[in-house]
Amino acid sequence: MIFWLLIFLIILVASVLLAYSSMKNFPEIPDSKNQYGNQYGVFLVRSPNSLNSEILQLLKENNKNQTVSLERLFKGDRRALVIFGPRNTLNNFPELELLELEDYVNFSQEILAFEIGMKDGATFVASKLSDDEEIWYQIILGFSKENFFLVQTRMAVISQSPERRQSLSDDLFSLNKTFSKLVLPQNQSQIHEGFKKRILFPIRAQKFYSSTKEILSSLGILPPSQRLST
Repeated sequence: MIFWLLIFLIILVASVLLAYSSMKNFPEIPDSKNQYGNQYGVFLVRSPNSLNSEILQLLKENNKNQTVSLERLFKGDRRALVIFGPRNTLNNFPELELLELEDYVNFSQEILAFEIGMKDGATFVASKLSDDEEIWYQIILGFSKENFFLVQTRMAVISQSPERRQSLSDDLFSLNKTFSKLVLPQNQSQIHEGFKKRILFPIRAQKFYSSTKEILSSLGILPPSQRLST
């Protein structure tokens, strides 16, 4: 009886060792969920002109420790405004006519991204794009004080051709002289990761403050007094 028990224990130990040996060369599969969890989402703003200073203030007053990101997307001759944030808060603004989307930042690898600074009076202007080329402009809202926000701004260019990506980025900084490329100790993959995760202020990043008016202007949203009547 003892003999067979010893044989059983030897076989059991050998099986465990073999299983460990066969699995240790395979990396753990990371969790594919958004780092913020299911409470966050990306939404198309179907009524962008309804976004105003009051809504920006309410977004941050209700979410002092949560991420809110406004993003202008360009593809070919099309453009869109999207917002990333907590679903339970964004659902309180029916005037924006939000439509939830899949997160677009997870789909592209052919990307050239930059951390950028924004000067007074900035309005982001896109270069002329072919149908398969894209430009993303991201502005993350930090904490607010009165009518000013601590902001993080990024830009990304998407094209199949590395030469075209570089050419488009050069054109963008030529067109947008009120934006400046920040030189930071980060490589492309780190900047892209910051874009994907909506990271506010990576290590040693410069910090900028912008008024609600400047934020809306940079997104191409004009105050009612400056809009053309139809």
